[in-house]
Formats: sequence, structure tokens, C-alpha cells
Amino acid sequence: MNFRFAPGRTVEDAEREVMALAQRFGATAAVTDRAPAGPAILDNPLLQEFRAVTAAPIEAKQAWTDVAQLARVGIPAANFGPGEQAQAHQGGESCPEPALERAHAMLERFLREAVP
Repeated sequence: MNFRFAPGRTVEDAEREVMALAQRFGATAAVTDRAPAGPAILDNPLLQEFRAVTAAPIEAKQAWTDVAQLARVGIPAANFGPGEQAQAHQGGESCPEPALERAHAMLERFLREAVP
């Protein structure tokens, strides 16, 4: 089972919820891996500049990434890249070439125009 939870909840809270759910249905569960949720950093000046230059949309990330680990050590981070989140990390995952080209152009524009 992959149990994803929102920022603001602790790993321990999420683990307790999974165990309670298993118990409710007469099942057992063993946690084999855990990671915190990554925080939203909408007030980060660099992210705001990135969005101003690229018009990149903001969406919740429905998969584990390194953002949470970076946040734990004080490094603000966000995910950016092409492709469909619904297809990510699955057997049929793909990314059309035009999506790669758009992402490349957005990143290049940001680096040329916004980064000193």
C-alpha cells in the first residue's frame, strides 16, 4: 500500500492511520518505508519568479520525490518537469517530445531572464 498524505501531517500520524485502517478490517500491516510530505513553498521568491517568467502551473504532486528530504534540511524545493503525473512511474509511462521541448524552453527562458 502506498499511503500519501498532505504536508502538515506527521509520518507518525500517517502510520497510525494506516495501522488503524488495517485493524478495522481485520488485517495486519507492516510499514517498510516512510517519508514525510513535501511542503508547498508558494511564497518562495525564486519559485514566484520562475512562475512569472514561465507561467508554469502549480499542482499537487501525487508521488514521492526528494522535495520532502530537502525541506527537512532547510532547502526549499519544488518539482518541475514534463509529462503527465497520472502516468508517472508506471509501466506505460511516456512523455511526448513536444512536452520535453516545452519544459526545456521554459527552463532555458527562466535561466536566461531571471537568474542573475
